[in-house]
Amino acid sequence: MTASDPEHNYIVLEEIDGRPLTSHFRKPVGLREAVRVTLLLSQIVQDCHRKGVIHRDIKPDNILINSSGDTVWLIDFGMVWAEASELQSVTESGDRGGNAFIRLPEMEPSTTEAKRDLRSDATFTCGILFWLLTLNPPVVLLDQNRLMPHERALDGKLVSVQADPKWPLVKSIFDRGFSYDIDFRFQNISELIKKLEEVLDLRKKEMSEKESEERVNKMLQEYKNREPIRLREQAQNAAMNFSQQLAFRFYDKAQRTNLTFLSNNVAIRLGDCYQVPLRLKLNQGDTNEVHAVHRICFHGNQRSQVSASYGFGNEAMEVQEWKKYYEGGTADVDGLERAIRDHEAKIWAKMVERLLDKAGE
Repeated sequence: MTASDPEHNYIVLEEIDGRPLTSHFRKPVGLREAVRVTLLLSQIVQDCHRKGVIHRDIKPDNILINSSGDTVWLIDFGMVWAEASELQSVTESGDRGGNAFIRLPEMEPSTTEAKRDLRSDATFTCGILFWLLTLNPPVVLLDQNRLMPHERALDGKLVSVQADPKWPLVKSIFDRGFSYDIDFRFQNISELIKKLEEVLDLRKKEMSEKESEERVNKMLQEYKNREPIRLREQAQNAAMNFSQQLAFRFYDKAQRTNLTFLSNNVAIRLGDCYQVPLRLKLNQGDTNEVHAVHRICFHGNQRSQVSASYGFGNEAMEVQEWKKYYEGGTADVDGLERAIRDHEAKIWAKMVERLLDKAGE
């Protein structure tokens, strides 16, 4: 049997002299080294995206690095989505996509999206930068205290990094890369690459006085434009978190009263609204159910207003009539949280009342 044998097919693979990041790095690395390795990975992801390939499973175990640290490889394309139909790996709407290294909301089973958004790869890559600096996986974009991965304590692992003059640039990467709403993250890997190059001073050049003045003016204008967006981001992250916390509290109420609460505690974004389904039964074997939905919506000029409402619907969670109980400014996150807390007992009581009415029919 030879390579020219017409009856057989052969594939020749590159022999990679590298090992996973988890084996190569035994302790957190410095800021510049972490950014340098992440930049090498980002360039590979960029090549994939240019070819219409979305990896969807970027994590330390799927990245190899050689002993000198100047070459990396991205491996394990088992969850890849590619434009070429024979390479497509289809994830159904009820399946979880991505990995446990960092769970992304757009990859949750409850989402209806196709789970093949190239922006998710950019977020995974930001997660690799975080891992290199801490050797901790980001796990979730927002924890129960509404903190992003880099805002958590992490046993002081980021203290030395935060003393680096380049930390504000890296923090800005995390602030954007770990935003809960995918529309506020890096919209493509090229945007992330530019930021990484900026940290390493690869994009620095001599500017004339005029160019310097123009740059300052541009930065000031971007800051003015960014402020309402920043407030909206914070409010939308809070809305997602408040919705999920409400579901968790209803679960606790059900446990204490021997009822069965069936929500998966995951808020779903539909347009400018964040909804969480609330399903209640007397017990697992009972066929009677109450289907309620709680939603928080943003509206008005630049989404400067936010409202909270709830309603009852069918098994498909289709609500005919919404009961609005709060409306205020997007910046007043505390006011929104207080309103939800003040009304949750009333919503719960209505759910239980409807459930008992159904059971008595």
